[in-house]
Parts: sequence; structure tokens; C-alpha cells
Amino acid sequence: MDGTALADQDYVATNGTLAFAAGELSGSFEVPIINDGTREADENFQVVLSNVSGDASLGTVTNLTVVLCDSAGMTPHGFGAIHREADGVVKLTFTGGVSKRFQPFFDLHPVEVSTNLVDWQALALLPRTNSATNELTFVDPAAKQASARFYRVPTNHYTAAYPKPIGPYPLGRIDRLVTDPTRRNRYFVSTNGSFAISVWYPAAPAAGQQPARWFEAVMARDTSSASYWAYFSVTTWLDRLPYLWTYSFNDAPLAEVSGTFPVVLFSPGATANRRHDTEQLEGLASHGYVVVAFDPYDAYDIAWPDGFYVSGRADDNYGLKDRIRDLVVVLDELTKWNQTDARFAGRLDLDKVGAMGMSWGGPTIAEWAQQDGRCKAVVLLDPGGTGGNVQGFSTPSLTMHRPDDSDQAVFAASKTNAVWFQISNTDHPTFDNYVVFSSYSLASNREAVRTSNAYALSFFNKWLKGQDDRLHEGSSPDFPRMINFRKK
Repeated sequence: MDGTALADQDYVATNGTLAFAAGELSGSFEVPIINDGTREADENFQVVLSNVSGDASLGTVTNLTVVLCDSAGMTPHGFGAIHREADGVVKLTFTGGVSKRFQPFFDLHPVEVSTNLVDWQALALLPRTNSATNELTFVDPAAKQASARFYRVPTNHYTAAYPKPIGPYPLGRIDRLVTDPTRRNRYFVSTNGSFAISVWYPAAPAAGQQPARWFEAVMARDTSSASYWAYFSVTTWLDRLPYLWTYSFNDAPLAEVSGTFPVVLFSPGATANRRHDTEQLEGLASHGYVVVAFDPYDAYDIAWPDGFYVSGRADDNYGLKDRIRDLVVVLDELTKWNQTDARFAGRLDLDKVGAMGMSWGGPTIAEWAQQDGRCKAVVLLDPGGTGGNVQGFSTPSLTMHRPDDSDQAVFAASKTNAVWFQISNTDHPTFDNYVVFSSYSLASNREAVRTSNAYALSFFNKWLKGQDDRLHEGSSPDFPRMINFRKK
């Protein structure tokens, strides 16, 4: 049945009878799709089940919306050439392209390798800038020591909206639920005391694992009037959101290195959820941090790993009490993981915990740090106020602002170990989800985020790892967008 897609123009109208034998639990049919080669927005049609007969009965879901992704200009991933160089290394050249509507983004190629065509290993996650005209190539120096080396890459596309993190570690991400038995009515569900967290960490991806989605499909595809995107009147890139991925691999094993990883907790802005600042959080994790973000009680939309989804339920009371309590609950949960969790036991350095917050998440982490001595350093991204309880602030702090916001509450309340500066040509969403919300160009925002990522990493490295490159102590010609620098 037609939606925005039209029968015999976008798909072939199909009907018939689906028969089930005794004991058979599933059946299938095909609806042919028509590719007219024209670039256009996503369209949809309805599949309707009706007129059941015999002893069968229909369930509660009888209508299904099928979304057609515009694929004009897309060609599958593959290999253009594989060449063994004179020094023994192997050079791979990749083919495949995305639709022009993804041109400002990056096309990801997860490459795997084998020596026997049976046992495969993840080798690299290669990003290609979609606006580039040169071929994507990769040199495998490990081929020098192998008598045989085989490679494979998925034909399908994984598009990322932001550049690849520059740290040395591949990334993993898991999503879990955390429950606080002392509270209820979270997200206006009277019996609920649970909330979702996402954890980014240094990983050793296994063969067959795919990159993780940026936003859950149910959230990215929600264009109803109750959706988060409608709430903020978002139109740019909305049709591409369901097809945007990240540089993290779903549920990948933890990196096989000795030692422990410092932990950074992240508190998002008011109404935002745990995935908005993924670029910044992946950046930290790629440098050897375990980074944990949570859906605050005032999140406008939330999607759990088990499929539970609610939207349009933000609590407009942006008080800090519940948000601060969330940080305590999450850190207590990580303490349990460090003792018994199959993945993280013994691998979290909970003596080296930092926190980062964007917008309303800034005062959240500042006041939490005042109350909880486990927090050793904070980074505030364009914080929205302070809550008024940060006098005599003693935790090392780094605050970054857009140029039209000169709030210095945490900096002013600190006697020492405080840094404050602004980043030119930015607005508030630059420090959050600039791809969707910011009024500045992608290129301008990417440079701004490159600046904030570098200074946040430098600051956390100083206070959580004892590695001081001194970048956070002043300006640098490598980051000309940083202005009005101050420190104590």
C-alpha cells in the first residue's frame, strides 16, 4: 500500500496468500523494489496482513512500514587491486562509493585478514572521505612475515558523520541498563528505576563484528511530532540519520594489553541522550580511557538495548539532584564490574576517575565533584550555569565556551589547577551534536571539535595518567580557534 513511495514507480505492487504448514512458524514473500536512478529522499510503503483463515490468528502487529533508502550513486565495496610491493608489504586498493547525499561524511571499510581462509581477524577500520577523488589504499606490513595472506571487506556501507578518532586503540561499545532501587518514575514510568548507559573502551575487534550505529534505528527513524528531532525542529540530515554509524564495534572484546584504564563519566546536556557526544567520547576511548555516558532523567527520548523506546517525555525540571545521583550510581556499578564483570574485572582504574559534561551536564559534574572525592578532574563543554554550589572548588577543571558565553563560575571558584578559554566561530550545539543542530558548517565545527578534543585529552592525561604534554597550559599554533585563554 502506498505511503510516500508509489506502486509501479518505486516498488512493484504485490499481493497473495502466505500459507503455513502444520508446525511452521515463519514464512516470507518478496516485494520487488524499483531503482529509478534518481536522487531523492527516503520513501516508504505499507505491508498489510489480513484475511487470516483456518486455525491461525493475527498478532497485534498487522501493518509494517518499509523504508526505501535512496541508493543513487552507490556501488558496493570491493577490491580494486592487491599488490605485493618490492619490500614484501601488501598494498590494497578499495572500490565502492556512496550516494551523493552522504558526500560530506565518511565511508567506512572494515577490513579482515586470514592466512587460511578459515580463521579471520579484524585488521583495520578504514575511513574514506566521500568528497575525495583519490583511491582508498591500505598497506599491510604484516604481510612480510606471511606465506599466504587473504583479505575481505563487506560490500555494504557504514557511513560516519565525523572523522575517525586519532588514538592508537580500536574501539568497542556496549549498552547496558543500570538500576537504582531507591528511585522510581523515571521517564514517567511509575515502576521504572532503570536507565541506559553506553560504554566506549579500547578494544580488540573480532572478525564478523560490525560498527555500532550512532543512534538506535527506532530513534533515528522517528519523525513523529513527539520525536526529539521534531521538538528541536530539525530538518538538516534527518533523512540520513538512520544510516549513520560510528567507529566503535558492537560488543568487541577489551583490548589485550596489560594494566588498567582510567575512567571518564559523561553527563549530556538537558534533554539530550547518551549518544549525542559520541565523537568526543570515542576520541577519549581511542587514547586508552573507558568512557561511560548515561541517559539523564530529563532525556527527551531514550532507547534501551532490549528495544524499549519512549520519546516526548522530557522532564522540564532540570534540577541537579537526580543527575548527580546518576553519577554516583554509575560509578558504584563500575566498582562492581571491576570485581566480577567478565569483560572489565580488574581492568578499570577507579583511583583515576574524571568527568566531562556538556551544557547542563557541566554543572552536574562540577557539583558531583564537590561531593564525591572519587572524581579527580572535570572538563566542562560550554556549561549552562553552575547550580550555585561550587565555592572553593578544588578539583582540577578545564572549561571551554563558545565566544558569546563568558561564564567563569567554576574557574572563578577555583584557587588553582583551573583552565578556561573560548573557541571562536562556535555555537552551543558545536559542543554537542553539531552534525544535526549547529548553525555553523561541518568543516568549521569539525575544526572546533578537534580543538576541544585535543585540550580535553591533554587535561585528562595530566590528571588521570600523569602524562603532561602541557598543551592545556596555553595556546598553540596548531589550534588557532582557541581564544581568551586563562589559567590558575
